[in-house]
Amino acid sequence: MTLEEACSTGRVRLLDWIWASSCTSEADRVAQWTLTNYLRSDPRYYRYQFSQSMDTAAGRGELEVVRWLFSHFSGCEATVGVVGAAVKAGHLSVVQLLWTLFSEARHTGKERTSDCVIIDDKGRILDEKLYGEFFERGGSDNIVCWADRIVLLAAENGHCDMVRWLCENTVEEQERSGDNYYQVMKHVLKLGSDDLFKVLLPPGRCVLDYAKSCPRKEIVQLMLDCGYLRRDADAAVAAIKDLAGGGHLELMQQIALLHPLLQAECLPCFPQCWVANWRIALTDSCKSGHLECVKWLFQHPMRIRVIELIRKRGFHNDIISSAAGEGHWKVVQYLCEKRFTNDYFPPLELAIRNGHVQCVEVLLRLIIKKKTQWPHEYPIDIAAQHGQLEVVQFLWKFRPHGVNQGREESSFDDAWWSQSHNVALWAARSGNLELVKWLHINGIESWGKCVMDAAAGAGHLHIVKWLHYNRNEGCTKWAMHAAAEHGHLRVVQWLHSNRDEGCTRDTLHAAAKTKHFDVVKWLHTNKRELRTYAPNAMVHDIFCYGDLRIVSWAHSQFPEHTPKELNEVLRIWETCKFETLLFLDAHSPQCIDMQSAEEIRDRIRSCSSSGERRRLLEWQISKLPEKRRRWQELNVS
Repeated sequence: MTLEEACSTGRVRLLDWIWASSCTSEADRVAQWTLTNYLRSDPRYYRYQFSQSMDTAAGRGELEVVRWLFSHFSGCEATVGVVGAAVKAGHLSVVQLLWTLFSEARHTGKERTSDCVIIDDKGRILDEKLYGEFFERGGSDNIVCWADRIVLLAAENGHCDMVRWLCENTVEEQERSGDNYYQVMKHVLKLGSDDLFKVLLPPGRCVLDYAKSCPRKEIVQLMLDCGYLRRDADAAVAAIKDLAGGGHLELMQQIALLHPLLQAECLPCFPQCWVANWRIALTDSCKSGHLECVKWLFQHPMRIRVIELIRKRGFHNDIISSAAGEGHWKVVQYLCEKRFTNDYFPPLELAIRNGHVQCVEVLLRLIIKKKTQWPHEYPIDIAAQHGQLEVVQFLWKFRPHGVNQGREESSFDDAWWSQSHNVALWAARSGNLELVKWLHINGIESWGKCVMDAAAGAGHLHIVKWLHYNRNEGCTKWAMHAAAEHGHLRVVQWLHSNRDEGCTRDTLHAAAKTKHFDVVKWLHTNKRELRTYAPNAMVHDIFCYGDLRIVSWAHSQFPEHTPKELNEVLRIWETCKFETLLFLDAHSPQCIDMQSAEEIRDRIRSCSSSGERRRLLEWQISKLPEKRRRWQELNVS
């Protein structure tokens, strides 16, 4: 278990035990490989674990764990991201502690330890004074990084209590006139926390200074009463946009009367920002189901420009889909009557997925009336995929042309049902047993071995059991394979005990690659025939994708297949597996060479690199002191 994983438990006693078990120098390391050999004796891993642990503890609101980390580590840096994680999650007590530590460091004039990081985001060495200097002399106090935008982050995430505390304790008086504080005030006004707004309002300012684009009805009414919207046409259209989602039609109409251009019955050249806001207004009113607002917005001449914008930008189905996805069938019906779009399949799919039967009926009748060719997925398949029993039952009975329809009409209506061959498979994969039973009772002819395979792969043991006892198709070897690959151990065990199909030769490999350690151990113990199939490829993928537990297990079971060159497992760098590198260094030290370092350097240069990945590169370079000069020469070019 890494220290970061221990921090996620919130158990300080566990942290104490790990810390006490960790050696403080290379000379004290025990013969048996363990992470406690490195936590306190390897300076780069030490910093890495502090960074990772702080991110975890702050994001989870583990105040005592954060205190513990600061009291046990030294010479480390808590990045702005750590503070941001606590702010986003609303953990005020953690933010307060971090601010206290930041203030103490600022007042004592401490410098950021990050100035000594030697690898930049392009893989270049910046400074020979490594963090190791701090480490070797016992370290310095930890540093907390802060940013002006922290208070805005709290406002954006709706944490009013935190906003108040941050504004009262971290914001300087001169900052209250800046853009950052302006945005904070706008967010507070949108949140509806009027008492907080009054407390934070700077002298000489009023509500109207922050009211533009505020969606609250009472604020828009205030702007209307004060003449603000009469003076600013752009703000007036933006206000209509903000009111549409709430269905405030009367107020929207009052605002439209303020400007002659908005009353024009001809087709004037509306500003582009007006058209964009009108589209958003139409989308929001559709999503909220306010039919009268939809009608008013659609009947306005602006709709012509909106349709042009939709066709130009590719928003073809956003508006009608927003209504269909929420089940507002009257709005859907109105838009269909107005021929708002020619492609009704995306809104139909959304209505089916969300189980809105009336919307499904409206759209199906229109599609069948037009005799539109069905896409690759049929309505019944979509309904089964999402476990929508009511929609499936509706589709089963649905006859758009009535009981007395002709043969041609009947064949067209049935096409989208009869041509589907995967209804039972999708139903089993969705996990809805009642839907599976209904299909069974009504004699749907789409069963096969793949149905139980799908249920097993999705981990639905209750459906696997029902199929086993009520159907005769059975399954294939892929049932256990899929269950193992997705980590469903109980399904694997049940299939092993109750079915004879077994699994594929790659099943152990698949479970190992997807990091399901409990499944790997069980298969290795109970499926001995899997041990000898392609162990080299399996171990390779374990080192690339697996966590430390499964890496250590693979080495103990297949020591001869442990990678000999780091180039074989370069994906370790992409996933920041520091612990795996430490393990490789101990068991295959020849992996750490200059060639692999150069390749990693090139990868870092070609993409945005995190600080964690740079620390891995720093660590590798530190293992090659005799080749340091060559590395620096490479950077010159």
